[in-house]
Amino acid sequence: MSKFLKITGAQDYKVKVDSGQTITLDTGTGTVRVNGDFIVSGTSTSVETVNLEIEDNVIVLNKGESGAEITEGFAGIQIDRGSATTGDVEFVYVEDAGNWYESRLGSNNSDGVWMARYQQDPTRLIALRTYDIDSNGDDLNLVGGGNGRVTVKGTLDYETGVFAYTAGVIDSTLGAQTVIQTTPSVVYENTDDTLVNAKALVDYVEDYVRLSSSNNIKQGNTSITITDPGANPFGIGEINILTDGLNTMTIDVNQVEIQGLTLSGTIIEVNDTGEDLILRATGTNSVRVDDSLIISQSPYIGDGIDPNAPGEGEGTKLYSKPRGSGDTGVFFANTKDGTEKRDELVSKSKAILFGILF
Repeated sequence: MSKFLKITGAQDYKVKVDSGQTITLDTGTGTVRVNGDFIVSGTSTSVETVNLEIEDNVIVLNKGESGAEITEGFAGIQIDRGSATTGDVEFVYVEDAGNWYESRLGSNNSDGVWMARYQQDPTRLIALRTYDIDSNGDDLNLVGGGNGRVTVKGTLDYETGVFAYTAGVIDSTLGAQTVIQTTPSVVYENTDDTLVNAKALVDYVEDYVRLSSSNNIKQGNTSITITDPGANPFGIGEINILTDGLNTMTIDVNQVEIQGLTLSGTIIEVNDTGEDLILRATGTNSVRVDDSLIISQSPYIGDGIDPNAPGEGEGTKLYSKPRGSGDTGVFFANTKDGTEKRDELVSKSKAILFGILF
C-alpha cells in the first residue's frame, strides 16, 4: 500500500546529509514525480536517461548573464561523439566572429553568428544539410567577407544540370534548358532560375560562338559586316563598314573602297567618273610631291580630243599629249572672260629659238 509523508503548517521541509554525501531516491523501475516547480542549485547537473522529453517550447541557455553579451563568448549545444578522433561537435552562437555583411541593413554587422563546428577546433566548421534556405525576401549573402567563393565542389557534373548536355557535349541552341531524360525520348527542363558555374558558362559561350552565324558587329545603324567566300575557291571575302546607314568602306583581297575612292595596289582613283580627285592641304599649306611626277597622256588624246578646260575661276588644267611646237608635251587649259585658252608649255631651247625669231 502507498505511504505518505505530509508536513502541515507554514514550514519548509529539508532533507540534509553531511557535506559530500549522496541522497538517492530509488524507485527501481518506478517514477519520481515532482508536482510543482523544480529548482536545482549547483555547478553541475547531469541527466542520465535514454529519452528526454521537454514540454517547454524554448530552452534558455546562459541564463543569468549579467554582461552586455555572452561573457564566455559563445553558448550552444555540444554533442558527445565518444572516441571520435576529431572530438565532439557543437552548434553555438558566437559573439565575436568578425564583421559580416547583412543584406537587410546593407552594411557590416558584428552581432555574432551561428556556427556548427568542432569543439576541439572551433575554426573548423561543419556542413549544414538542408533543401531550402529562406532569406525572408531579402538578398541571400553566401560568403560575407574575405576571399571566399560560392562553389559547387563535390557535385557530379553540375553543369549538366544547368544547360542541355548530351553525352558530355553541350547544345547552346537550347538556351536555358537541361536534359532530364534521354530514353525513350529526350525531355528537357527549363533552368531559367538555376545558378551557373564557371564550366557551364565557358562551355555555353564556346558552343554559341562555334554555332553562331553572326558575321557583324552592330550598334544602331552603324555596323561592320564580314562576308566569307566559304568553300567557293572563286569567291571573294569582304569587310563592309556602314556609318549612319551608309557604306563608307569596303575591303576585299583586290582593293579598298573608302568614301568614293578606290585603293588598289599603288593606284588611287575616284569611283564616280563625274567627280575630280582633290588633294588639299589646310590653310596656306601646300600639297608637296617628294619625288618625280609623271603626267600620263589623256586617254582620249589619240582620238583628237583634248580634256575640257576648267570653268572660269576654277584654275588651270595641266595635261600631257604628244609633243608639239613647244617640244614639251605638257599642255594647259583655262578659261578667262568666257574664252578657253589652251597651249603647250615651251621648252627652254624652243623658248630661246622663238625669242630669236620673234
